[in-house]
Amino acid sequence: MVRLGRVILWGLIFVLVLLAIDLSLIYLGSDISFASAPRRFYVDFRTRLLLLVFPEEDVVAAKIAVREEPVSGRKASLANDGEPRYFYIDGEGEIRFAVTLRDIPSAFRSEAKSLAR
Repeated sequence: MVRLGRVILWGLIFVLVLLAIDLSLIYLGSDISFASAPRRFYVDFRTRLLLLVFPEEDVVAAKIAVREEPVSGRKASLANDGEPRYFYIDGEGEIRFAVTLRDIPSAFRSEAKSLAR
């Protein structure tokens, strides 16, 4: 029983020492010039390890809604779904989208390109 108590005590001391080193590398290393590079490495390494265990929500993927369509109905939906099918660059250099060629100003119609799926 005493031996198990010693193992638990030394294990606890080891974890506390690791925690002290962890906190000192995170919070105290920025003021010391020779410790700035190891601190940056450790903070980056620690962040990557924590992201493996506790992944963050992918914000970009959450905002993009992927619409599932059956393959057979895809051709019919292209003509009437209102999605932009052409793009062109306007006089200010911005990319614009249009459903039909008639929606594009005549000055830019010759440079309009079709969107391919």
